[in-house]
Amino acid sequence: MVFGTIFSALAAIALGASCLAATKDAVCFLQGVQCVLLAASSVFLHVYASLPVLLLCALRNFLAAKDRFGVKNLVWFLPALIVPALLVNNRGAIGLLPVLASAEISLFALSRDAKTVKVGVAVNLALWAAYGFLIGDLVTGVGNAVLVPTALFSLFRQRFLHKRHSFFA
Repeated sequence: MVFGTIFSALAAIALGASCLAATKDAVCFLQGVQCVLLAASSVFLHVYASLPVLLLCALRNFLAAKDRFGVKNLVWFLPALIVPALLVNNRGAIGLLPVLASAEISLFALSRDAKTVKVGVAVNLALWAAYGFLIGDLVTGVGNAVLVPTALFSLFRQRFLHKRHSFFA
């Protein structure tokens, strides 16, 4: 359980950095790193429903960071995301939250606009916060809950103050 918490904390740091990133590429890359770290956390916390979701989402985020995630990818990605998650779900309805969160952010990842992606990130953070609290992963729950206003502030700052040229908004 200790290792799960450590990986969750590292994932929260990567996620926080993604909320402050100024470009879509940076947002998506840091979210990919976060997914890999959360996958490791899931193994140590024995929560297998999120494992295929997180690994596929890491792949999606790394592809999106390079502008290689499009509608054609979404067609294979969503079934590849949903089917394994349903097969290994050991948490009932709670285990479906990662699937819902991942499908939601996948739609936003299609955008080339950093602001649109950040809206998706804020919604995604709220879903993952709920999931973290419900499975007893307080680091993920609290971390994501704290980052929702951070993502919204970063979005506001980027939108109204036009901060676009640095890695962080």
